[in-house]
Amino acid sequence: MNKDPFAYFITFRTYGTWLHGDLRSSASRQNNQFNTHMITPWEPLRDAMRAQMNEAEFILNEAQCKTVLQSLIHTCQYNHWKLYAAHVRTNHAHVVLESTMTKEKTMAKLKCHATKDLKKYHPELKNREHFWSRHGSTKNIWAPETLFPALYYIIKQQGSPIALFYDSKQYDLQAEMLYEAYFL
Repeated sequence: MNKDPFAYFITFRTYGTWLHGDLRSSASRQNNQFNTHMITPWEPLRDAMRAQMNEAEFILNEAQCKTVLQSLIHTCQYNHWKLYAAHVRTNHAHVVLESTMTKEKTMAKLKCHATKDLKKYHPELKNREHFWSRHGSTKNIWAPETLFPALYYIIKQQGSPIALFYDSKQYDLQAEMLYEAYFL
């Protein structure tokens, strides 16, 4: 078995939109491994986290979502990374790609370029300091055969598309292979 992942499934959120103590629960820096306990929802913790924020939460509008999507596409092209899918929502972005870097460095580059483009094309944001939450979710996809669930989640399970890109040939190929594997 290959020791290197085939691709990454990266998710990052906008600043202040998912705090510790939130009803959706969260992971801490110390307990962020698979099957470890999440931080229990607790309003006082969420309120304390909100009080420590340096800026208001950041919610992307439709034009800003499209700017971030274009930035993700261009960053992948520039770095010669294979982009399978990207979906930018008002408070988070999902990306599935092959990269030559670690998943953490890949996510950092994606966020950095998205920030630069948001400031460049949306002058109302030029003085903003915080666009993204610290880190995000970085999952390995170990083989091409296991790519489809991540693509399906991004393409079909995020609600009405706001700013969506996907490699339709790869998605259709994966869908056809899975259909044949399960139903024929």
